[in-house]
Amino acid sequence: MKPSALSLSGKTALMVITALGVLTLVLTAVAAVLLTRDAEAQAAERQEANMRVAWDVLADYGDGFTARDGRLYVGSTPMNDFVEPVDRIKALVGGTATVFLNDLRVTTNVVKDDGSRAVGTRLKPGPVYDAVLKAGEPYRGQADILGKPYFVAYDPIKTASGQTIGVLYVGIPKADFMAPVNQVISALVLCGLIAALIGVALCLLASRRMFSPLKALCDRMEALRQGRTDFDAPWAARQDDIGQIARAVVAFREAAVRQKAAEADTEAMREAARATREAGEAERDRLAEGRPQLVAGITRAVAGRQVVNDCEWRLCNDGRDSENAKAERPDSEYERRRAE
Repeated sequence: MKPSALSLSGKTALMVITALGVLTLVLTAVAAVLLTRDAEAQAAERQEANMRVAWDVLADYGDGFTARDGRLYVGSTPMNDFVEPVDRIKALVGGTATVFLNDLRVTTNVVKDDGSRAVGTRLKPGPVYDAVLKAGEPYRGQADILGKPYFVAYDPIKTASGQTIGVLYVGIPKADFMAPVNQVISALVLCGLIAALIGVALCLLASRRMFSPLKALCDRMEALRQGRTDFDAPWAARQDDIGQIARAVVAFREAAVRQKAAEADTEAMREAARATREAGEAERDRLAEGRPQLVAGITRAVAGRQVVNDCEWRLCNDGRDSENAKAERPDSEYERRRAE
């Protein structure tokens, strides 16, 4: 699922997870750097102490260092294959110790993979070789001893005349010395993850409770889109953003109600107009259907009126003829009598 498709609570939880994850990584990285630096400082201090113990142990076998016939001597004690000094150093301060004749290990408690002591192996060319055997200076730092990382300290072994004839080494396996640091870093990471999970759970609960009104308001907006107004918005009294959105939703609902009422009035007017129009059309149809009978009736009425008029005219004419006949009758009678 894309982050854009998440709900607000999901996005908030995702942001909290990211923030806590980044914070955990940053704190772990800072802690790792600080703890590593502190461990290196402690290792350097311990190496100095171990080196002093190593010199004191060698001093127990004689004064001064010489090299003759391929052997290194402390006083009159040969160091070649003499493991007592290096084992004493390990017993006193731990770690590893080696005595070199030039670059050749003549006695050591460093053990190879097969379990045997690394006597007869040589110091590899590099910073340690250059600093101690060539420049005649001590070397402190980190180095690989037979393929394993160590915090190391190398001091040149010199004759009374100042000639470098060998090297005294003490070291602590880095893995052993850094184990407490790694444990602390692992604990920090674990605590950070637990804190992140707790924070995410709390954030999810709080965000869901916080944003639940928004989900309800979204449902109401969807209802408005579908034309429904049968809902309320109980968050309108709030003074935050949710209250503003709720008031806007209420305003939209009231506008929708008014629009529905206006549409209902308009529809009622349309229905009334449609009914009036249909009534007029029915009246016209009725009149159109009775028009032939009306014309026939009018025609008959006009014809009857004409007959009446003709009758009246004839009666009038007959009356006038009778009156004329009466008016003429006396004269005729007079003439008849006169003729008689």
